[in-house]
Amino acid sequence: MKNRSIEIWRLVASILIMATHLMVVDEQTGETPFYNAWIYVEFFYFLTGYFTYRHFCKSRTMDVNEAAKKALKYALKKYCRFLPFIIIVTFVQYTMEYASLGSRLSNYLNIPYEILLLTEAFPIEDVTHILPFWYLSAMMIVFPLICLLCQVKNRYIIVLLGLLETSIYYGFFGYYGLNLRGFPFGLLRAFSGMLVGMMICILVKEVGSRVYALLGKKMLIISWTCFIVTIVFAFYNLSAMRLYVILFIVAIFTVAVRYENALTSKIINSNWLADLSLYMYLWHYTIGTAVRLYAPVVGNRRIAVYYLATVMISVMSMIVHRLIEKYKKIGE
Repeated sequence: MKNRSIEIWRLVASILIMATHLMVVDEQTGETPFYNAWIYVEFFYFLTGYFTYRHFCKSRTMDVNEAAKKALKYALKKYCRFLPFIIIVTFVQYTMEYASLGSRLSNYLNIPYEILLLTEAFPIEDVTHILPFWYLSAMMIVFPLICLLCQVKNRYIIVLLGLLETSIYYGFFGYYGLNLRGFPFGLLRAFSGMLVGMMICILVKEVGSRVYALLGKKMLIISWTCFIVTIVFAFYNLSAMRLYVILFIVAIFTVAVRYENALTSKIINSNWLADLSLYMYLWHYTIGTAVRLYAPVVGNRRIAVYYLATVMISVMSMIVHRLIEKYKKIGE
């Protein structure tokens, strides 16, 4: 089961990130509300680090070879989860972009790098034609190392490494570091974000029960307040990016503590929210491109079509994926 609050937040974050890419729908779009909502990428990295560390808590091993094998296997499983849709989205995006230029083979040479999520390893900017894929590329390149670190039994090593690396990254780069794209900033951003998530998980396990005994149900109010404040900040495009980071950490920590200690929060199945937010993230940029090129509407109607089409195709993708998974289980 998933944590309902976190999965609702994932969905909201995906919708807000769509607002940062409105320029793909209309190239004349200026700085609109939620223009700076790209900061929610940090939120996704924190969650990935948190849940990855939580996954490996019960399966750590002293054998380095076994740990590396588990790390690679888990990373490959994550990658394969969205690989079919990465392939479809990539070919659709490239076909639309190059339809007017002819079908020359040279136009499609970057497709293998897009599908393998290797574009963030290039020392030049704008290699990818699908802007949101930079996040997945950066994450998957460093993810095996994160999985390996999650299996280190001495959690204080992780805390020391995490505090050092994240302090340097968020402290030195600040706003500019968070907003810079291209090699190696994307990889550093992904690694730092997932380290923060791992430290949140360690903190939950170390002091969570005591904090819950002290605050109890107030933790749900604290977590939702922090997240709503980030939405207000994003609406007004406030550039206090490190404050967003702090609010995300507090929100995830408090809701995770409640999840670990309140049994009632564990019985609600919200897996579909997690799936929907993933497919919306995968599809929205390509759908935005299609709306810009082919939709016979302008202005706010074009933006409405962008959001509605993204939700519809994402729901269809989720249903198709679940049906495939269901028939695979029946076959087994």
